[in-house]
Amino acid sequence: AEITPWLFASGGIAVRVQGMRRFYALLLAGDRVKLVKALDGDRVLADAPLAWDANNPYLFRLRVLGSTITAWVNDRRLFEVTDSDRPLTDGGVAFVLEEGHMVSERFSVRPLP
Repeated sequence: AEITPWLFASGGIAVRVQGMRRFYALLLAGDRVKLVKALDGDRVLADAPLAWDANNPYLFRLRVLGSTITAWVNDRRLFEVTDSDRPLTDGGVAFVLEEGHMVSERFSVRPLP
């Protein structure tokens, strides 16, 4: 998904969404990018610094294969994490937004080759 963040606390995309509080998400939050698992609360699986501008679009990509989640921002691979603690094995996709506004003009879902 291509996302333009406009003044939010955090925002991004989610995969294997099974409800409002069950998913994996790639989020911009403060001056960081985080891979989060929401299941009985939120747990940060990985995070890194990322300076971003509220008016520029960013390309977010998540790949899930079995219990391994790989995350990219602007074609830069940031994280590859294997979740062995009650991994989410199926679900939908969604945007995630906390306190604010963001814009997206494209969101695609494709099967893995």
